[in-house]
Amino acid sequence: MGALIAFYFFRTAQDEPRNERRALHQVAGIVGVLLIGYSVLAFDKSTPFPGVYALVPTLGAALLILFSSQQTWVGRLLGSKPLVSVGLISYSAYLWHQPLFAFARLRSLDEPSKTVLLWLAGGALVMAYFSWKYVERPFRDRQLVSGRQVFAVSTAGTLAFLLIGIGGSFEE
Repeated sequence: MGALIAFYFFRTAQDEPRNERRALHQVAGIVGVLLIGYSVLAFDKSTPFPGVYALVPTLGAALLILFSSQQTWVGRLLGSKPLVSVGLISYSAYLWHQPLFAFARLRSLDEPSKTVLLWLAGGALVMAYFSWKYVERPFRDRQLVSGRQVFAVSTAGTLAFLLIGIGGSFEE
């Protein structure tokens, strides 16, 4: 889906939609939000996933990418300061939530309650903010950290993990 979207953007100029297309853009953006919302609310553990059902949120996201701009309601909503702020820390939140949820599940015999998971999600957002502020942002500042430094540290880290993995494979 992403490749098709990229191809579309590469092949067409993204001018402002003319009046006759503006309504189409409005409706397509709203349909995209509805498809994603439906996926969140209707899909559960019994939904076969991945598979054909994966097309529902994927198509929703594609519609948002293709048709939401500052000239559409959905585009203005998604471009609002609170949602942009969430978007900035979303990758860090994604990285933090997994170990928090995994350790919570390991710590108890039963599935953690929704209240516990909500608290952990809130904690992941707080930790994500600090990760974004003190790790991501400085690494993106070319005056503080050069691309060469990032490459050197990444290479050293990769070699360290490789050596640990190789060393661990010889122990029995």
